[in-house]
Amino acid sequence: MDSLLQTLQSKFRLVEFRPRQREIIEDVLAGRDTLCVMPTGAGKSLCFQLPAVMRGGLTIVVSPLISLMADQARQLKQLGIPAFILNSTQTPQEQREIVRQLVTGFEGLLYVAPERFAAPSFQGLAKRLRPKLFVVDEAHCISSWGHDFRPDYMRLAEARQLMGNPICFAVTATATPQVRLDIIERLGLRSARVHVTGFDRPNLNYTCQDFADEARKDVALVEFVKRHAGSGIVYCSTRKKTEAVAALLEERLPERVVVCYHGGMELPERHRSQSLFMKANEAVGVATNAFGMGINKPDIRFVLHYNLPGSVEAYYQEAGRAGRDGAAAECRLLYLARDRRTQEFFIEKMGENNPDMDSVILATLREHATTKLWKMVDYASKAVCRRRQILDYFGDSAAVEGCKCDVCAAAVRSPRVPGEPVFKPRRVEEPSMVMSMQILHAVAQMERFSAMGVGSLAKTLRGDTSKLSHSNQQPVRMGHPKTSVMQTVPAYVGALVGHRREQIETAIKHMVEEGLLRQEDVGNGYPRPVIKLAERGRELITMHPTPPPKPPARASDDFEECFKRLRVWRSGIAKQRGIAAFCIFHDSTLKKLAEEQPTTMEDLREIPGMGPKKLADYGSAVLKTIAEK
Repeated sequence: MDSLLQTLQSKFRLVEFRPRQREIIEDVLAGRDTLCVMPTGAGKSLCFQLPAVMRGGLTIVVSPLISLMADQARQLKQLGIPAFILNSTQTPQEQREIVRQLVTGFEGLLYVAPERFAAPSFQGLAKRLRPKLFVVDEAHCISSWGHDFRPDYMRLAEARQLMGNPICFAVTATATPQVRLDIIERLGLRSARVHVTGFDRPNLNYTCQDFADEARKDVALVEFVKRHAGSGIVYCSTRKKTEAVAALLEERLPERVVVCYHGGMELPERHRSQSLFMKANEAVGVATNAFGMGINKPDIRFVLHYNLPGSVEAYYQEAGRAGRDGAAAECRLLYLARDRRTQEFFIEKMGENNPDMDSVILATLREHATTKLWKMVDYASKAVCRRRQILDYFGDSAAVEGCKCDVCAAAVRSPRVPGEPVFKPRRVEEPSMVMSMQILHAVAQMERFSAMGVGSLAKTLRGDTSKLSHSNQQPVRMGHPKTSVMQTVPAYVGALVGHRREQIETAIKHMVEEGLLRQEDVGNGYPRPVIKLAERGRELITMHPTPPPKPPARASDDFEECFKRLRVWRSGIAKQRGIAAFCIFHDSTLKKLAEEQPTTMEDLREIPGMGPKKLADYGSAVLKTIAEK
């Protein structure tokens, strides 16, 4: 038996490795800085605990939650593996004893919170420690694009240097490609090995219901919990709503164990709620997002979000607490459009508890949080496979098979086109919520001075400068020559800069068909009808008075750099296969790829010259080449 498997079985009492665990552990044991992105319940902790045992010496684990640290330390001690926690809940005497053992050569795992490195006393201790492994758990907290940014994480690269620059293992369950790059850069990972084990959890069935008012949502909540046996979690966005929903379920479902949990409760009361939830067979935990980190209850059969979460990452992480035993579980989102306002309130309040926060950093955090919120709205309102949307968000191009989400189930009942696959996302024909809202807000603003036809509106939203000034302060002429007036370039110009003109035009036509927009012949010699708001569109703007943020502007040289990378890649493949480069892709296709810079296989399908065979042969490599910077 090899030493890795022997340690797994003898020290951790496990029979075999889960998928990808072994190769991650081997990288850490080989002394490589490593970033691991692995879903909740897939065995992230073992990937650093087993190397810690095999390497010996001291391992420092940075973790943001005391409860999570306590849970892991307790489990390790039960296995006979030395582990300490050093945190503010301990008495001075307990802390002194731990420090004494550390400086006299403690070998095991030490769990600390990130803010510990801000204390001068600990900085002095850190200089004397020489850990063999430095672990950063919940590593997404270091990125302003992460869903839970924590300034204390920014000190960790310096702390690592202070302790002799040990091997670093960063781990998280939720990291988009941008967040992964931030983690590598801000922790100073050297030639990092990156393991992204995939974000798909086929045993979870994601569904979404949308409601016009809260009364109907309450009825759906009670019916859902009543129908689903086993334990589950109901997430709410505020403490007040958590208490109200818990009271409602206790009243309507007296036979179920219902517990309430939020950060405003006293610590003993929270402990009682958590303990009861863990012990009961059919418990329902009604909670804010303070509940869940470190909750290792494998048989949770459902997670229901009563309110809209602030980001897809938060939703994925919280929903992922269902079905950790691998059995089927339900993840339901009850979507009420006005719930978005609660998350916008949280964004406005960012930084209030930290008056010393840099104003530029705070503005960046708010901007990123707003972008993430609109992507969450997009997920909730877009008729595209829920699993596909989650995978696309995290840059995972894995195929989705056998999905039973609400969108796919509806497609099975009513196939779109005879002869087509049962479900095929059609993003162009069904515009996203973000795209729809940008179009509606643009049309609403235009009503004050002019109007445009489908083509002109699409060009304006895309940021086509053929009719517009380069400066947002310069006067320009908008619309048809006979109906236009001089205006400064409005905020919506370039609001959909990342989309193709044909895609925007099709979206506008779809919105006309859906009754959100209408076409009106304004006369005055204008040869085509202009686009106006329909009543349904005006109602939607009332519900969402703030337009989504624009996508970030692309650097001027980004197209050229991407085009060069694609040509180098194509040349290499052509040499390997002994064929002419144009047989792989023509330059026109590469230019289109560089212009659009698709991020998913579905986006690639829409690029001219990208047929099914070429998509299968080269799709993954093309996406990887485009993503390189």
